[in-house]
Amino acid sequence: MKVKVVIGKVFLLLFSTFFLCKNVDAQEKSSNAEKQALFIYNFFQYIDWPNINELKSLNIGVLGDTNNLVYDELVKVTATKKSKDLPLKVNRLNGLDQLDDIQLLYFDKGSDLNIKDVYAAIGSKHILMVTKDYSYGKSMINFVMDGDKVYYDTVSSGNVNTI
Repeated sequence: MKVKVVIGKVFLLLFSTFFLCKNVDAQEKSSNAEKQALFIYNFFQYIDWPNINELKSLNIGVLGDTNNLVYDELVKVTATKKSKDLPLKVNRLNGLDQLDDIQLLYFDKGSDLNIKDVYAAIGSKHILMVTKDYSYGKSMINFVMDGDKVYYDTVSSGNVNTI
């Protein structure tokens, strides 16, 4: 009888620990997504688009992000904010053929996009490319996760065409 009680307690402990760890991981991912969304919003504050006078809104295109963590946070952040006196809009994209009217393109390594293909699709369009988890120096701006911290690296404009 005591063995059954002990086994039951061990099972309950393992079961609750599993879900607690899973919940902590989900909270960390959500927190990182929120930080990325705030960074992206702030990028709009500090970057000038040469065609800004022609725009009616600043549009963010999102590829990948399979769990919609960054997408959902971007929708929240941009719902009540403007940048350069223009509303911000977030668009879920299905492919690189949907880049018209996009000023910022976000995608993560999970989207399995080749950076060279993305640069080719962007061409001469005025689009800032922001990625997550790509190799250093490949993207214009790349988020790097370190636990609950979000860092980013950048490529100077002189190096973009050499990738």
